[in-house]
Amino acid sequence: MRASLFLCAGLLAALAVGIAGCGKAKLDTPEACLKAFDAAMRRGDIAKATQLVALDKWAADNATDWNSYAPSQRDLILGRMREEFGQKLEAIRQTYLQANYQAGAAQIQGEWATLPLTGGGSALPVILYFNGNEWRIYSLGDLRVGMGE
Repeated sequence: MRASLFLCAGLLAALAVGIAGCGKAKLDTPEACLKAFDAAMRRGDIAKATQLVALDKWAADNATDWNSYAPSQRDLILGRMREEFGQKLEAIRQTYLQANYQAGAAQIQGEWATLPLTGGGSALPVILYFNGNEWRIYSLGDLRVGMGE
């Protein structure tokens, strides 16, 4: 009886992990990252769209002393950057939706990729970064990741 309870508990735990993993988009290609970003923008889920942006990479590239900050300081800075970038996305959301952008083919060079989003009579160049696990957006047209840009 006790063994079957442990077996049932183990099966339920495995099922829960499997179900939890179903909701997360696999970002193993630049196109998959843009598809997840587009879906988040269409739903109005700015927080999710912002999660698909390479804030940590931008910060490491643009702050000469980034690695000297304590992890808690970096987290605070990234939180503020996420908030500001979310405001930028919210500001362009209606224009983005009206353009009905479609992703073109990605050109991958190492850990970087570029691809155009075309729609509404214009093209929006996107630069993505592969962090070793998944692709993230580094820039979206003139909209850069960093604060104050």
